[in-house]
Amino acid sequence: MIKDWEFLTFHEISDLARRDPLAILLAGSTEQHGSHLPLATDSIIGNGILERSFRHIPDENSVVRLPDLSIGVSLEHTEFPGTISYSTEVLIPMVVELGRQVVRAGIRRLLIVNSHGGNSAALDIAGMKLHAEGGLSVAKVDYFRFPRPKGIEFPENEWTHGFHGGATETSMMMHLRPDLVKPEKFCSNTSKIEEMSQRMRMIGRDRAVSLYWMADDIHESGTVGDATLSSARIGQQLLEHYGKCLSQVMLDMTELDMDDSGR
Repeated sequence: MIKDWEFLTFHEISDLARRDPLAILLAGSTEQHGSHLPLATDSIIGNGILERSFRHIPDENSVVRLPDLSIGVSLEHTEFPGTISYSTEVLIPMVVELGRQVVRAGIRRLLIVNSHGGNSAALDIAGMKLHAEGGLSVAKVDYFRFPRPKGIEFPENEWTHGFHGGATETSMMMHLRPDLVKPEKFCSNTSKIEEMSQRMRMIGRDRAVSLYWMADDIHESGTVGDATLSSARIGQQLLEHYGKCLSQVMLDMTELDMDDSGR
């Protein structure tokens, strides 16, 4: 049973809390995604994955979806008009306060579903603070860290470096909101981090050394990857795959006992 928090009465929230539900918070962004994708890309994709994950949740499992966070930490994109960003110093206490309200309502489990990489550090800190206060088991999942789906033959460098406005995001947007995608603007942009990774051993994406960057540091367009590889068919495959992965996370969370989380 999937419910939307804001559409319930306070009596219904109280009744739901007695069924020990899992609360879901989607954290997206409002930031530039190049000339071919809208500012809401991360939030639209996150919603698309969530909707598909719910299809795999049995009716006997209680899940309540909190209002989305559609603005996140997008400091790396602030040089581009239209980007709206919180600082980490703002997002952390917002999520902590939201989690406290969840606890106050009698709910013991919170899963933060993150669809924007720039949110990760702030969400990690907020989740830890909430758990340290007691009463809430918290987990955060980044959909883009799920295993790759089988049967999609993107080049290796596209999977690794095409992470902003590239083939994966563009394909999912072509399936979800083709009316917002501008195919005539598709291009292939090689990330400077990819070029750096070819000549450096320790610095690079998904290596031991983290390099901090602004979007225009890695490509002047603000995007990286090859959008010309995109298709709505691939987007559907990606969304179904990520949705199934996320549903398993939800099922694991509904079975999580407070003692399992180390408290």
